[in-house]
Amino acid sequence: MPNSSRILSAQAGSVVCIAAIAAILVAVASSVQPVSAALWHKHWYFVMQNTANCDVFYGQVTHNWLVGKAKTIFALPDGTMCYGKAKVTYYPPSGGFAGQQGPILINCGDGRTIRGQFMTASLTTGHGEATDDLGNYYRFTFGHKAEEAVWEVNQIRRQLGCEECVPADVELKVQGLLLKR
Repeated sequence: MPNSSRILSAQAGSVVCIAAIAAILVAVASSVQPVSAALWHKHWYFVMQNTANCDVFYGQVTHNWLVGKAKTIFALPDGTMCYGKAKVTYYPPSGGFAGQQGPILINCGDGRTIRGQFMTASLTTGHGEATDDLGNYYRFTFGHKAEEAVWEVNQIRRQLGCEECVPADVELKVQGLLLKR
């Protein structure tokens, strides 16, 4: 077979292959149902521990993983509401979700501002550290089930000599917080 015939045969084979892939993609795309925007907003537990005393804060983080942003809501021990925002500003060169980092800024009803940094451990989980303008230092975790969040916080609470938290504490306090809103 002459060289030009081989080239034409190879091109024809490529066209057939591309056409087959395109047909499969069209079939798959037409069978996919529209996805609710709610899928992109996931709610998880947020637990923050003051590292100098036994104050622990329970709340909820709403994570939009498509844009790398999250919002959090929680109450201080005296009932003061706090609202925060976080945004991924660093993506690891290896790609993936673990190791993403960014700032978190929280404003509380008593005028307190809490600033910190977080790092993701997966698409939905992570931890961080923060300070407020009163000089308090905090460690927090997010994206976990109640049992996992409590385990993280209890590591700090044991060092402080504080009574350990139980998963029901997280679940009940967060549900109560959300009902008050």
